[in-house]
Amino acid sequence: NNFGSLSNLSWNQENNLGSLRNLPGTQKTILAVYYSNNKVIPASGDIEKAKQAAPHYNNVCIKCHGANGKGEAGYARIAGQRPDYVINTLKAFRSHNPDRRNGFMETYTSNLTDKQIENLAAYIANLR
Repeated sequence: NNFGSLSNLSWNQENNLGSLRNLPGTQKTILAVYYSNNKVIPASGDIEKAKQAAPHYNNVCIKCHGANGKGEAGYARIAGQRPDYVINTLKAFRSHNPDRRNGFMETYTSNLTDKQIENLAAYIANLR
């Protein structure tokens, strides 16, 4: 392909995803192009958990992420995200993890229980 070789990246499996921010710009571009050219297979979540989260999503999350989770201007597309990723991300916001800082998300997640986070993750995974 024309995207360069992923094997030439200075990132390896011992590093975590936080280390990606230290990659030079050209290597970030190679990764971005590579992943943007791959077919995305959306995740799916537990339907019963998703039903419980619908009112919260439609009252709070919809304002920035949109009805279908595709993200409004400047906000993340979350539709079809893997539940485990959403759970970890929301918990990181809730705990003010320095690797995952966002004032809005920290405020919105501050009072969520683990169960509510799991339910939201299921709801988000089912968005298309």
